[in-house]
Amino acid sequence: MPSLNRTRIDRDAERSGVWKDYAKARGIRVQVARWGNPEHTELLKELSLARQPEIQALNDAKRAAEAAGLPAPSHEDEGVLREINAEAMAKTLLKDWSGVTETDDADSPEVPYHWEAAYASFMDRELPFYDDMLELTMAEATFRKNAADTARGN
Repeated sequence: MPSLNRTRIDRDAERSGVWKDYAKARGIRVQVARWGNPEHTELLKELSLARQPEIQALNDAKRAAEAAGLPAPSHEDEGVLREINAEAMAKTLLKDWSGVTETDDADSPEVPYHWEAAYASFMDRELPFYDDMLELTMAEATFRKNAADTARGN
């Protein structure tokens, strides 16, 4: 009979992070913390407050478009929200990476993890990295006790 124990969440891993293979790029591993952990929530609040006028302008534009029966601002127009989320993710959720290089050449050196490099990757709309890391950091399964115990040792 199945036990609920296999659904336990490792609360420490949610904050400190777990190592996972990046499925879309062989040889790349990422250490991620859980979306919404206290450090992440605090930084999101801080970044959002600092950019409140831009967020308000975007919300006003959405309401005005809706009232006029026009299309809402496009995804690109919501750049401020992506910038805020990307910075918060790069500083608090993506803790480290390995196997990331500048090019696909075999002799290309590894790019050491730094939040600014992660931010640049998140802001590159031709890369699925932002969406993939959103999904990974929000997925409960990423932080299940058994999976986190195994991943922490790698």
